[in-house]
Amino acid sequence: MIVYLAPGEREAHSGGGRKLYDHVDILNGAGERAASVVAMPGEAAKDIEARLPREAELLVVPEVYGDLLRTVAPGLARISLNQNAHYSWLYVTDPQRHPYNSTPSLLKVLCVSEHNRRLLSFAFPQASVERVRLGIPSRFSCGPYPRPKRISLFLRKRAQRAHAVLGVLHSRGSLEGWEVVAMDGTGDDQVVEMMQGSAIVLSLSEAEGLPAPPLEALACGCAVVGFTGFGGGEFLVPAGAAFVRVDDDDVLGFAERLEETMRDIESLAPACELASERVRAEYSREREVASVLQLVAGR
Repeated sequence: MIVYLAPGEREAHSGGGRKLYDHVDILNGAGERAASVVAMPGEAAKDIEARLPREAELLVVPEVYGDLLRTVAPGLARISLNQNAHYSWLYVTDPQRHPYNSTPSLLKVLCVSEHNRRLLSFAFPQASVERVRLGIPSRFSCGPYPRPKRISLFLRKRAQRAHAVLGVLHSRGSLEGWEVVAMDGTGDDQVVEMMQGSAIVLSLSEAEGLPAPPLEALACGCAVVGFTGFGGGEFLVPAGAAFVRVDDDDVLGFAERLEETMRDIESLAPACELASERVRAEYSREREVASVLQLVAGR
């Protein structure tokens, strides 16, 4: 049996936490035996071990468990599912004895973007680092054009930068006739509806594995303006006119690029449709399923 450690119940998670349960569903749907065990980072290894199924043969441990990757059930083979390589050193007590360097039962480290693969391979050259694909849920699809003059964003990261950028454009009078909408606190279906009804979505990503909001916005046919979060560089940089990249933390550059995109928005629909098709093919559910089965079930 393949057992995923999860820091909370399925209903309490979005993003990376939800992806752990998604993997379990993929594996069980393919006839593998997989389960999740709720275990809090920082919990005693023996307490987690007491809840592991007796049939456990392989542990999948996220990067947020830090030293527990090495100490919990040390006799079991394990994989680290690392969904944000930038967090790899936040939860370990001794970076020189990092679990990726000191766990004999560690088979491989799985990450979610090319940038994160390069980072982890550089830091841990002796570890087997591979990339597992992530897929965009099918509900994120291209909405109709023309779009309302609406700019949508999430404020859970870099809210101060967003307020500064929008403040600049308010001061210039550039936002007249435009609506700005925060998507925080909305359900999945409502996020899709809001993105499909937005001309522009701002990317405020910061040190990410593979940032979902800009990827989902491109899938919905939006023009995206903002930061790549490093992990998003692989799908944002080649997106052409559908994505306008801004140097990290550059408020002036962000305001200038956003104003230009607002001015040219009516001409960007073909590029946005093309970007939607490309990312939905590149990050399809089918590719995700095949990747999980190959890299986790196939060991």
